[in-house]
Amino acid sequence: MQTRDFVSIQDVINSIHNAISYNKNGVFNIASGKAITIRELAELMILLSEKKLSIQYLPPKKGDIRYSEAGISLAKENLGYDPKIELRDGIKKLLNANINSQ
Repeated sequence: MQTRDFVSIQDVINSIHNAISYNKNGVFNIASGKAITIRELAELMILLSEKKLSIQYLPPKKGDIRYSEAGISLAKENLGYDPKIELRDGIKKLLNANINSQ
């Protein structure tokens, strides 16, 4: 099962603002610090969209990354980074924006 670490664009924007404000140089992982499987993400999106959809499983492709979770401790220590938007809330906001734009 593949996992990824998803983050809200608002948290990314806040981290860029902090990097400018703190005047820090370096490489910082900006993420949630929490891994979620692609399956869990799909199930959550289906649940929140209230659509009757099914998940299609495909075999992994050569070179696919199985597990990805970012370490965000450097960003926390140096930029005061603290992700605020939970994945569920970010998806709800995205779905609502999509509905409102139609």
